[in-house]
Amino acid sequence: SSGINAEYGKVEWPNNYNAKRNTTKSFLYLIFENVSSIMSLLADCLKEQHGGSVTYNYRLPLDKVSTKPIQVIPWVVSDNVAAYSTQSRLDNKLTVFVGALHGRLYAQALGHIFEELFQNVAYVQIDTDRYRYPIGSGRVTFASVESYRKAVEENFLTIMAPKFSKRVQIEPYIEDEPCGKCHVISAPNFCKNRMCFDYFCDNCWGWHHSIEGFRNHVPVKRNRKMDR
Repeated sequence: SSGINAEYGKVEWPNNYNAKRNTTKSFLYLIFENVSSIMSLLADCLKEQHGGSVTYNYRLPLDKVSTKPIQVIPWVVSDNVAAYSTQSRLDNKLTVFVGALHGRLYAQALGHIFEELFQNVAYVQIDTDRYRYPIGSGRVTFASVESYRKAVEENFLTIMAPKFSKRVQIEPYIEDEPCGKCHVISAPNFCKNRMCFDYFCDNCWGWHHSIEGFRNHVPVKRNRKMDR
């Protein structure tokens, strides 16, 4: 760490120690004060070209210890968002949550994939941590109900790229939406079966799905850890 600090400027090392497992994660974040430090670091990396992507490998300058090169993955924070619509207000009822995203998949690329498959993409946002670095999930908002339905019904999708293959999950993005039956605020359940395809409070879910033909429907629950 001292070598990188001295050569490229001040670096903040987030705490990545797991006290429960007594281990340290095999990755860390480098937060630089300016862009020139990042450019200097990338210039000193060994570059590997794979189609349209580049892998940067950096070897630590340690005289006594032989180490494997460290892979450096730069991230431009503006790549967290891609807007395709001039709508001033986006509808959460037309938004899907996409989980298990690869860390190198940026918003515009995700939007392109969803546009090819489902059409009418309006907005894409990659979820990030406090350093504005991707955490492996994102949200896609559509401009039409039919495109939204198609994405939700797809449920799982395999994304193939030169450097990775990743199976992602697509679910309705559930926020504070009213129940479609009694119109109570913050219905925590969503039924993605085409016979329903609506939000339900707990009471309305119970009576509606007690009817023959609806009993095998499984609710998608709001994940309160993801609430913003």
